[in-house]
Amino acid sequence: MRISLLLLFIILPTLLSAQASDSVKVIGIHPAVGKSISRNEKIQYKLFPQYKNESFEQAEVLKLNDSTFVLAVKPVNGNSIKCPITIAELDELFYQIDKPVTRKKPLDDDYVKELEERKEAEKTRAKNDNSEFWWNFLTQMTIITFETLIAIGLTN
Repeated sequence: MRISLLLLFIILPTLLSAQASDSVKVIGIHPAVGKSISRNEKIQYKLFPQYKNESFEQAEVLKLNDSTFVLAVKPVNGNSIKCPITIAELDELFYQIDKPVTRKKPLDDDYVKELEERKEAEKTRAKNDNSEFWWNFLTQMTIITFETLIAIGLTN
């Protein structure tokens, strides 16, 4: 009896975790539209211009286990269309919906910059990050050196 209970407690969590690893989650892009985007919301927020309004029924964003995202569009004819979507594209959708809701400009203006401007901004950001890394490294090394010299001085 104890062995069967022990096996149950070992096997059951393994089965549950294996089942959970195959799950796909539907996520919401913005609180204003929820987890499913209807035709009216598509028209209202001017989303997915690549799909005609007449043939569009609904869309959902799916998060896969490997942290990638898929846009699942269901047209009126019922054949679901799935295509990968990046985080930047999800952010663009969020701001597209958020723009009429809050009437504010997005905080991060990377989405309104041209490609070359974005690349230049990314280079500047990387350069600043690199400088910050070396500054922190040198500061830590200086502190360690002083601590070592103090420890050596106290032992002599």
